[in-house]
Amino acid sequence: MEFIDTAPGTITVAQAALDMLSGLSLTAVSTPVFCAMLGISGLIAGYLISLWAASTAVWIQVSGWSTSIDGPPEPTLAQIISRATRSDLKVEHALVAALAGVIGYGAGLLTLNAGHPSPTPAMAVSVALACWLLIASAALDARVSMMADAPIMALLFLGLASATLFPMPVTIEQSAIGAASCYALLEGLRRVGRWVTGKPAMGDGDPLLLAAIAAWTGSWLGLLILVGAAITCLAYMLADNLAQHRASKFEISRTVAFGPFLAALGGTAILGTNVIRVML
Repeated sequence: MEFIDTAPGTITVAQAALDMLSGLSLTAVSTPVFCAMLGISGLIAGYLISLWAASTAVWIQVSGWSTSIDGPPEPTLAQIISRATRSDLKVEHALVAALAGVIGYGAGLLTLNAGHPSPTPAMAVSVALACWLLIASAALDARVSMMADAPIMALLFLGLASATLFPMPVTIEQSAIGAASCYALLEGLRRVGRWVTGKPAMGDGDPLLLAAIAAWTGSWLGLLILVGAAITCLAYMLADNLAQHRASKFEISRTVAFGPFLAALGGTAILGTNVIRVML
């Protein structure tokens, strides 16, 4: 770590950046008000995330990713927005917005304990952003069994940056090792599954999503998230079989996206571990 010499002493480059990011003070705005502000921001972000996922899914389904001359024409922006905002999706948009709002309010609780080292609003915002990015990845994956790279890469680099700048549950070394090891593990399992079955066992984005989550949680908790997501996914498929009266023969009748299960447990771990650590 490089050091900068100052008059009273020395501070690290990371600490200097942390001081700059910590400029937002709660002296003028109380913590409950800050939580409410972050919750309202979550409502807006959640609605935009749901609208983005629906619009992207419409574009994928209409265009069919076709590049042939005889393929379907590219949908216009007006057509995409019209389909993404149709009446039957209003409840879904509202639920996603409510979830993001609750997460934003919960992240604001990181500023409650004044005795915790540097419980800054910037740290709370970074945790909220991480959970909102997970919602974006899960929302798109649940619709079309595909994930966009941008939200996942943003989550990964935000996790590494937060581990460097803020008093997170993991250090930067644990963050980097967790991301690399969890990616290698799940990518290896994905390749082995494809080699054994002859068809894709999971999507290409799942290992990267787990790596981004592990950048916030570390390798051990990342592994527990993977196991928990797998068990939850299997339970969901079993319940789906029972609902379709196929209890006598377990079979997978349709593709089940694995990303939402990873995102749900990952978001719970990221928000929960940070809030609990600050409260204690």
